[in-house]
Amino acid sequence: MAQATPAAPADDAYARHDYATARALYQAAVTTNPKDYRAWYRLARIAVAQGKPAEALSDLNSFSNASPVPAAAYRNDAIFAPFRTLPGYDAFVSSLEQKQYPCRFDPTARAMDRWVGKWTVTNPSGPGGSSIVERDFDGCVIVEHWTGQFGERGMSLTSYDTSAHRWVQHYVSDKGTATDYSGAAGESSVVFTAAGPTAQSKTRMTYTFLGDGRVEQRFDASIDGGVTWTPNSDLFYSPAAP
Repeated sequence: MAQATPAAPADDAYARHDYATARALYQAAVTTNPKDYRAWYRLARIAVAQGKPAEALSDLNSFSNASPVPAAAYRNDAIFAPFRTLPGYDAFVSSLEQKQYPCRFDPTARAMDRWVGKWTVTNPSGPGGSSIVERDFDGCVIVEHWTGQFGERGMSLTSYDTSAHRWVQHYVSDKGTATDYSGAAGESSVVFTAAGPTAQSKTRMTYTFLGDGRVEQRFDASIDGGVTWTPNSDLFYSPAAP
């Protein structure tokens, strides 16, 4: 005979539609283990069956905290069909989307959108290269593909870290180099810094969004831990001809 599990009496009561007993047993289960997503789901189903929509949404919210189910599943997966007619369900899913994907809704995460485009890049001496910058993952990641004047290539991933409240960029090149930057956005610029090869060396990279539609990318170097900075290079991104 199969050994009974702690959920078995609750499941048996649920199967008999003895919802009062099942609810009490599932409530005991989530009190012991708040991450018991299966019990939270059953509690939500019981609340629907008992005509308690507010309670059903509350239990479903607890289910979402216990189980990392993407918000899109609440709109598309069959297991959530019994809840979709509940008053407030659409608002619940929308709030879940904002909690799971804050970068889609936080204006702070849009600061680098002005860098998106196809660019011809120059420096004070003349041609510098070209760059294609695109949004990915619903706009939460900015992807750059860089080609230098002499064919050298690089790629960067830039995003707003919503948990750390900072901008980050990871840049790699065809030379096998990699640089990790972090920074913050101002009104018309985003300033990143990266650690250098020695304890006191740093690189500062500043994107400035100019009024004429161009983007300036300026690099400065420090050998005293960021107390003083020396200009290193300056690039200007201009929209590429169609």
